[in-house]
Amino acid sequence: MKKSLSTISIVFFTTILIWSGMVYGHEHQRKLRVGYLPLLSNLPLIIAYERGRLSFQTIEIELERYESYTALEAAFKVGAIDIAYIPVPIVISLQSQGHQFEFGKSLHKGGYILLENATKRTEDLTTIGIPSIISSEHLLLYDSLKQRNARYGMDYKVATVAFGNSGIAFRTGDVDQLLYPGPIAEMIYLTADNKSEFKLQRLSSSDLSYSTLAYNFTINSPKYNDAKNEITKQIKHACDYLDENLKKSNGLQIALLQKSYFGIDEQLFTSILSGYKNKLEFKFTDVPEQSFIKTQDAMLELSMILGN
Repeated sequence: MKKSLSTISIVFFTTILIWSGMVYGHEHQRKLRVGYLPLLSNLPLIIAYERGRLSFQTIEIELERYESYTALEAAFKVGAIDIAYIPVPIVISLQSQGHQFEFGKSLHKGGYILLENATKRTEDLTTIGIPSIISSEHLLLYDSLKQRNARYGMDYKVATVAFGNSGIAFRTGDVDQLLYPGPIAEMIYLTADNKSEFKLQRLSSSDLSYSTLAYNFTINSPKYNDAKNEITKQIKHACDYLDENLKKSNGLQIALLQKSYFGIDEQLFTSILSGYKNKLEFKFTDVPEQSFIKTQDAMLELSMILGN
């Protein structure tokens, strides 16, 4: 009888301890909603989750995919997501609207593509597709063509084209060029029946092309400090992993990991990464102050032209 009672007691207290541990762990793990776009620039967020999800101590990550800058900005603005990697022009726009959040770390450089219709004369390439009016792509385009004395609205015009519609808009002639982030423009080019009809140029990074890791007002409480520190550490490790993997194995492991999130064939994705060579890198660094200043100036100049 004593043996039975001892056994029951051990089982009972073991159950209590396990249950207590589960409750304790649940109470001390903070859920972080991370919004991402299916873009090369957002790979650190995906890799951080994939490589750390089995060992997270203070966080529970919920990844949420968005299909446009506009959708990501709207979700961040209303607090539907806690963390995102946001282009500096959108950050400046949100700040001007009084939105409060933390930012400042850049995760990548490069990754922008200019795709042209090679069957048209240069002077006929007048309509250029961009993902959003408030975007790094728009400012890069404006700055580049201004240096060639091209007049906005007279020598060329822009059309906003959603990520999912970019291929159709380009093939049907609604736009003559696309200035887009990778890998979307490459997908159009690499899956085309006749690649000779396209001209693809990978652009170098610019002070107008930075993005920043942003922590929303939803997690500005001190109780989230440990969670933010852990996810930040994982994202930094992800940048190191990406950079090393690109150099050593041409991105093969990256191509495998992205499949569940971007949905791109592994071989095709490897081909996309191999085309960048030294024009895409992943580094966890501060966004340069001059980037904010130049971006603000360019946004103000462009808004005056647009009459906003």
